[in-house]
Amino acid sequence: MQQVKQDPQKLRDFCDQLTGHASYWQGAITNLDAYMARLGHSWRDEQFNDFAKEVAKLKSSLDEFAKTTHTTVSELRKDAESLEQYQGIQLER
Repeated sequence: MQQVKQDPQKLRDFCDQLTGHASYWQGAITNLDAYMARLGHSWRDEQFNDFAKEVAKLKSSLDEFAKTTHTTVSELRKDAESLEQYQGIQLER
């Protein structure tokens, strides 16, 4: 019979770290919005528009990362719970 050699707590710790990184990037997006608004008051030309488009692409990517992280963390937490249950059953045998 195969044994699973994974630590559910390490999986949860990874989830916590991943959630922390996603929160950091969400905060960075909020700050970036404020910086862009201020910059737009003094910089109004085609270069600014090009830069704003690139920033919008970055924000979109970071938003997608946050959504994917939320889904992944949810799945990993369920996996950790299932793993604990499985390991508990194995210990009883």
